[in-house]
Amino acid sequence: MARPTSSGRSLPLLALASIVVLLSGCDSGEGVAPSALEGSGSALVLTDHAPDALFAQPGLLRVGSAGRQSWGRGWDRRISTAEDGTPIRWSGGPSSHLTLSALAPSDREIAISVLARVEGESIAVAAHLNGTELGAFTVDEVPTTLRFEAPEGRWVRGENRFELAFDRTLEVWRSQQDGGRGDHAVAVSEVAYAEPRPATWSFDGGLSLAPGASAAYALERGHSAGSMLHVRGRSEGPGELTLGPFGRTGGRCDGREAGDPVRIDVPDGPFDLSLDDRWAASTEGAGDLALRVAWTGEGTVQVERLALEREVAPLPPIVFISIDTLAAANIGTYGYGRSTTPRLDAFAEQCVVFENCRANTSWTAPSYISQFTGLLPAANRVQDAVDGGTPTLWDQRLVAPERWTIAQALRAHGYRTGAVVANTWLALTRGITRGFDDFDDEPSQHPLTDPRGRASVVFERALAWLDADRERPPFVFVQVLDVHAPYLPGEGWRGRFGSDVDGDGPRLPVVGERALVSRSLRRTQTAALGIDGGAVREVDASRMRAAYDENLAEFDADLGAFLDELQQRPWFEEAIVVISADHGEAMEEPRFVFDHFFPDEGVLEVPLIVRLPRAARAGTRIDAPVQLVDLYPTLIEAVGLDPAHRELSGTSLWTLLRGRPSGIGDDRVRFVHDAGNGSRAVVDGRWKLVELPVTGLPVATALSIQEIWDRWAAFDPEIVRRAERAGLRSDSIARLWVDHDDPLAALSGLDPLIASLMEFYAASPAPLHELYDLERDPLALRDVAADHPERVQELVRRLTESRTALEGLRPAAPGADEDSSADDAALERLRALGYLGDE
Repeated sequence: MARPTSSGRSLPLLALASIVVLLSGCDSGEGVAPSALEGSGSALVLTDHAPDALFAQPGLLRVGSAGRQSWGRGWDRRISTAEDGTPIRWSGGPSSHLTLSALAPSDREIAISVLARVEGESIAVAAHLNGTELGAFTVDEVPTTLRFEAPEGRWVRGENRFELAFDRTLEVWRSQQDGGRGDHAVAVSEVAYAEPRPATWSFDGGLSLAPGASAAYALERGHSAGSMLHVRGRSEGPGELTLGPFGRTGGRCDGREAGDPVRIDVPDGPFDLSLDDRWAASTEGAGDLALRVAWTGEGTVQVERLALEREVAPLPPIVFISIDTLAAANIGTYGYGRSTTPRLDAFAEQCVVFENCRANTSWTAPSYISQFTGLLPAANRVQDAVDGGTPTLWDQRLVAPERWTIAQALRAHGYRTGAVVANTWLALTRGITRGFDDFDDEPSQHPLTDPRGRASVVFERALAWLDADRERPPFVFVQVLDVHAPYLPGEGWRGRFGSDVDGDGPRLPVVGERALVSRSLRRTQTAALGIDGGAVREVDASRMRAAYDENLAEFDADLGAFLDELQQRPWFEEAIVVISADHGEAMEEPRFVFDHFFPDEGVLEVPLIVRLPRAARAGTRIDAPVQLVDLYPTLIEAVGLDPAHRELSGTSLWTLLRGRPSGIGDDRVRFVHDAGNGSRAVVDGRWKLVELPVTGLPVATALSIQEIWDRWAAFDPEIVRRAERAGLRSDSIARLWVDHDDPLAALSGLDPLIASLMEFYAASPAPLHELYDLERDPLALRDVAADHPERVQELVRRLTESRTALEGLRPAAPGADEDSSADDAALERLRALGYLGDE
C-alpha cells in the first residue's frame, strides 16, 4: 500500500553525477554509484575492456540523468522543472510507464517522487508493477515521495514495467484547463528502488568493489575476441571473484543467465590472470557479452582491466590532425595549382588519399560532435529545452549522455587519450571531452592574432603530451585554427600569392541576390587588405582567395615541422595518422563566399588523408564517396574492435584502406544536417539537393533572395507594392545590411513592412529546395530544381527520412541547474571567428 510522505516543495535530489548511457543502451552514472549484494536489485555495469563510466544502474531512475529508453510510453519528451529547479517529466496521457532494471529478483521498496499540476484539487493515481497493482494514491501540487512494498515475486530479472494510471478525476481536471495541456497532469522527478552499496570507479584505479558487492561488465567482442578472458587488478586481501555471463538483447542488458559462472581465487596484492577458451562459447552471436562480477574476500578489490582477447596484439599509435576550415580544393594533392601545401603534399605520398570526402555539416561544433560520435549531426541537436526555453548556441548541440565517444572507446581498449585544441567551440561543447585523459584547450583561450593560439603552439603541446608517457599507446586529437578567417598570414607570407594588390579576378558583391560576403569577414578581412570595410560594395575574389592561400601556406610550414618531429619518434612507423578538417570554405559558391554558412560545395569538400602503419599502400588514391562521420567506425575497426554492433551513421573505411572490396558504391547517399540556420542537403550520386528554411534565415539574407521576396509579395501584395514604390526591393533591403550596424533599426520607420514580414515568417513558409547536377555542374552554381520536380520530391523524402530516423537519439536539453555560460572572452573569440553576429 502506498505510504505518502510529504516533502514540502522540495523534491529529493541525490548527490550523484550525471548519468551516462553507453553502447549497451543501459543507464549509468559516473563517480560513486550503487553496487549489489547477491540477490539485490542494484548493480553497476561497466563497458568495454577498461571501464570508462558506470552505467545500467538499476536502483535509481532520475529525470535529466537517466537514459530516455527507461521512460516508456506516455511521457512528455521535454524535461521541465519544479519550482525549486528540480528536473521533472510530465505524464502525457491516461497512463505512463517506466522501465526498472533488475539483475535479480528481491524484496524491495519503490520510492517515487511526484507532484500534480492542479490547485486545490488532487488526482488519483494507481501504481502497477508488471501488471500487478501495488496500490493507489492521490497527488496534488505539493511534491511528495510515495513508497510501495514490492515483494520478490512481483519482480523479474531484467526489465520491469512500472505503470502509473490516472482515474476519471483527470478528465475533470482537463476540462478546467481552458485549452491548456490537460494531459500533463502528473510529474515524476525520480524513482528509487534499491539501497546503494559501495562501489566506485576512478580513472586511476578502475572499478573498486567492497566485500560482497557485485557489478556487471559489457564486454565488446573485437575481431580477435572469444578465446581468453584477461583479468588484471589489485586486492587488499585474498578472496574470490565470481564471473558469470548474462545475455544481451538488442544491445541492452536483459539480466538472463547465459552460462555457468567461473570462480577465480585472487591473491593478496596485484594479480594478472587469464581464463581458458571456455569463454569462446559465451561470446558467440551478435551483440556484446554482459558479465556479472562479484567479490567476496577481505578488503576491497580493484578490477583494472577485464577483456576478451585471443592474443595480446600491439595497438597502433593514432595521431588525428584536424585543420579547421581546410578546403580540399586549395590543397596541392587535390589538384590545386598554387603551391599552398608542399609539406602536406609530400607527406600524402606516404598515405592513402580519399579524393571524394564530404563534411556532414557546414560548421565546427556539429561537425566535431558528429566525428566523435559516429552520428549524423541531427542526432546531436538537443530536444526542447527545459520549460520550452531556447538553449544558448553552445547548448543546442551536445554529445548525448548515452553516446560513447571515439576517445572513450579507444581509452577503454587500452589507449592513453589526449587532445590539444585551438577552437573555442571545442572548449564549450558539452560531452566532447569525455574519454580524454587529458584535454588541453589552453590554445583556444587566445584569439588567432595571439601566437599562443596558433598551430605552432598547438603542435608543440601535442608533442609534449606524446612524450610524457610511453606505457600505453597514444591516441591524440590535434585541432588547429590557423586557416580559418579572417585570413591573416604573418610576416613573410602576406603577398606571396597577391593578396596585397588588386587582381583581375571577378568582383563579387558583398551582398546581392546570390553572392554574399559574410558581414564578419567584411569587417576583418577587408580591413586587413586595406579596404574600407564600411564603404565596400564588392570585393576582388582573387585577393580574398590569395589571402586564404597565404594563410594556408604559412600553416603548412608549421604542419611540416610537426610531421618531421613525429617521424623522429620510435613508435611512428607503426602509427596511424589521420589528416582532415571539420569543413571547408566557400570560394565561388552561389551564396556566402569566403565563409562556411551554407552547405555549398567548397564548404563540404574536405581532405581525408590516412597514413597506415609502415606506410602500407602509400600513394593509393580512392575515389569512393566517403564522409567525415565514417571516421569513428574506421578507427574502431582499425584497432580490432567491431563497429557493426554500434549504432552509427557512418561506414568503416578500413576495408577500403586495406585494398579490399567495401560495398561503398558511387551511388552512396550522403547527408548534411544542421548547417547554417538549419539548412540541409543530400547528395545521391550526381544529384545534390539543398534545403533552405526560410524562417531560419537572417532577415536581410532572406530578402536578398528573389524567390523569398516573390513569396512575400504573393503573401501580402499590397505592402510589398508599397515597399517597391518607396524604392525598397530585395537588393536595397540587402544594402541596408551592408550600410548599417543595426539593419533592423534602419528599418524601424517602416513598421507596416516589418509587421507584414514578421507575419509572413509566422506563417511558416515552406523551405526553398535547390537541385544541382554535380556531373554537369561540379561547383553547384546552377539550380535545376524546376526541371526535375520528381527528383526534388524524392530527395526531399530521403532527407526528411534521414532526420526522422535520428529523432529518437537526440539528447535532452541541458537542465536548468547545469551551468552552461560562456564568459565574455569566449564570446568575443567566437564573434571574431564570425559566429554570434554583431550583437
